[in-house]
Amino acid sequence: MGKRDLKEVIILNAAEKIFEEVGFVNAKMDDIAREASMSKGSIYFYFQSKENLYMAITYRGMQKLNDFMYTSLANHKDDNGSKCVIGLLETYIDFAEDFPLYIECLLDFMAINRASSSGQDAAKMTEAMKSSIYYQKISDIQNVPISLAIKEIEKGKRDGSVLNPNKPELLFITAWSTIVGYLKLTTASGKHRSTLHTINKLEWKKYVLQLMRNQLESRV
Repeated sequence: MGKRDLKEVIILNAAEKIFEEVGFVNAKMDDIAREASMSKGSIYFYFQSKENLYMAITYRGMQKLNDFMYTSLANHKDDNGSKCVIGLLETYIDFAEDFPLYIECLLDFMAINRASSSGQDAAKMTEAMKSSIYYQKISDIQNVPISLAIKEIEKGKRDGSVLNPNKPELLFITAWSTIVGYLKLTTASGKHRSTLHTINKLEWKKYVLQLMRNQLESRV
């Protein structure tokens, strides 16, 4: 790893810590510089804005998530399509629980894209966001989890493990919306073992995955 790469890693690690503690809006570049044991000028030399730094962390999270997804498929390479899809969904949930900041960043990125017509409405994006190279990098790889899941649903239709006659894209978006809702409520519960509505999180996780399994294997 070169000197520049090492400096960037140190800055990203420091920024992650600050964003996790106070959130993106409340985070200050001074705090990140202090955590990284660098001057604020040095932080701006490597990352020209707080938005660019946030996008860099988002890109790091997207890369890690994709790696986890590919590992899940490797672990389920001998299973049928339905089991592979459930494995991907469970991997996503586990990833979100282990790396809440990354999931928050990824969901923020999705919201920005949707709110700005896939980034084309300049009025809904800051100049720093539009100019961030990491924004484009994320855009290039953001659909990997979707493509992998749809591919496994199609595999399940061929091997007979996915009986639902609806389109793979429809099955995926239904599963995705359920998982996102689950994540938002469990995230709001913090480190508590139960949700805001006193439902045990582990019990709910198992139930959500069972619902997804039933959805895939149902002929409805």
